[in-house]
Amino acid sequence: MRYLMVVFMLAWLTAWTAAIVWTAYSGILRDNADAFGVAVPLVGMALGEIWVIFLLYRLLRPAVPESLKLRFDSVIYDSGIPPFRTWFGFGYGNFSFADYWQSLFPKRRGVELDLQQVRAIRLRETDSGNRLTFDLGSSRIDIARSATEIEREWLAKVLSERYGGRP
Repeated sequence: MRYLMVVFMLAWLTAWTAAIVWTAYSGILRDNADAFGVAVPLVGMALGEIWVIFLLYRLLRPAVPESLKLRFDSVIYDSGIPPFRTWFGFGYGNFSFADYWQSLFPKRRGVELDLQQVRAIRLRETDSGNRLTFDLGSSRIDIARSATEIEREWLAKVLSERYGGRP
């Protein structure tokens, strides 16, 4: 599905660029006395092209898996870069526009947790399942968001046994 979207966007981008060039070099700009009536559509078309180029970048950008590197006295957490999610929600269940917008601009976070912070990692039960989290300042960070509940329970147990915390 991702590559089909790339092909469609490339075809659309080519046609869109050809339309802008044709409009700019044809007599439409000279013959139109209203500069505002010409500038607004051209600026809108240029912004549309920038948006499609950004979406192509996100579609073709490789995903980086989330990782935890266990060290003797610390854990290095890398949130990675999740794969691009279409707004259609194929295979992802229902999600809101805010979730979609947030997935367009993923923030990769790398943190080294010392022994005290590793011991503060908690497995929290919620209505929708469990969450493995740690607090970093005023923000709560989820670990292993795409893992199943059983995998998160296993990870909490491994971290608890290795670093002496409680799950």
